Amino acid sequence: MAAVPRRGAGTVMGGSALATGLVLGTVAPAGGFSFGALTSLTLTGPLLDLALRQAAGGWRLYAGFAFAGLAANLVAFVIRGGAKMLGLEHLGARPLSDWMLQASVSYVLCGLLAGLISGFIWFQASRPRNGEQEIDR
Repeated sequence: MAAVPRRGAGTVMGGSALATGLVLGTVAPAGGFSFGALTSLTLTGPLLDLALRQAAGGWRLYAGFAFAGLAANLVAFVIRGGAKMLGLEHLGARPLSDWMLQASVSYVLCGLLAGLISGFIWFQASRPRNGEQEIDR
């Protein structure tokens, strides 16, 4: 986060993740980035930026971060499910019918958990330490 401005840092990181994923997918297509993984990597940063802008602080910030993680994973779930339905997943991937039940639970839980962990990290990073000024939000 030190390499980019604090405001919009997540959006810059999401764009960087998308660019890197597309370049790696072009250079080494055998590696097989999942459509869902690339979607959540791209969307998580901008959604966290939005949550940070909208929430006043305290528990609302935690809730905003949790919902940002959930939203990113739900969009990724839809994208990956659509790719599976259209037969665009990499060879050896589980069929849609085998994947759907487990993924519908794990995408929700992991998205919420990732958002909550992001909120915890944010609060730890933004806490002033021994005379330091508070980080610009």
